Amino acid sequence: MPEKILIIDDDVALVNQIGRRLRASGYEVLAAFDGISAVRQAHAGQPDLILLDIKLPAGGGAAVCRN
Repeated sequence: MPEKILIIDDDVALVNQIGRRLRASGYEVLAAFDGISAVRQAHAGQPDLILLDIKLPAGGGAAVCRN
């Protein structure tokens, strides 16, 4: 089973670009674009690694870390 990486950023183009490269390297990629969906994805997907932007709509990166 490939490792899962959750990318959390409000820049959709950046998330897509990073996601493509990670998938090409064999990782499963999850994505979230705001704080609320980030917390949901982190709990539901149980990723092995989270790449987190600090400035996010609907809850910043620090709030995501606390939850």
